[in-house]
Amino acid sequence: NTTMESTSPSEEKKKNLKHPNLQQWKCNAIQDLIGSENTCFGCGPTNPQGLQLKSYWEDDPALDFGGKAFARFEAKPHMNAGVPNVAYGGLLACLIDCHACVTAVAYGYRSKGEKIGGGLVKRWYVTAGLSVRYHKPTPLDKPIFLTSHIVGVENGRRNRIRIRVDLESLGSDGLVQTASGEVVVVDVGGSAAR
Repeated sequence: NTTMESTSPSEEKKKNLKHPNLQQWKCNAIQDLIGSENTCFGCGPTNPQGLQLKSYWEDDPALDFGGKAFARFEAKPHMNAGVPNVAYGGLLACLIDCHACVTAVAYGYRSKGEKIGGGLVKRWYVTAGLSVRYHKPTPLDKPIFLTSHIVGVENGRRNRIRIRVDLESLGSDGLVQTASGEVVVVDVGGSAAR
């Protein structure tokens, strides 16, 4: 006796929902391009216990620093804030943090004219500062979309990059910003122990 799971049209529509800027990417995620060394809890492709966020870079010459990154994340019900169907704030901060760090990695490669993950020098960044604002509760039963862009670069002993991240979810009137963050990352090269 076989049973089939049925999906209502509205559930099917939610599964296939795409952010207006998040196309069917024909490229690999930034996290996959930078190699198996990335074991980050939030975005490391080789961390089976992690969130495994996937972010995608898009060159955009109209922006001051040449591009932006997008991601889509499907949260699980256990990632709640103690209230059913409301995302835990720490989860959102983690997504913002990880998405910003890989945005910096992509920028680091692209600003040198290199393919993401290519070149002779590995580009790694860690968080030096994180500020998150929560605008509205983020539902867990809808996709979470992240968009980021570089807002400042300071070259020095440790290159510092400032990134703006907007987090959105689907509301009754379309996409709604539920959180935003500003992240400052520093260049640690190939090793965080330097």
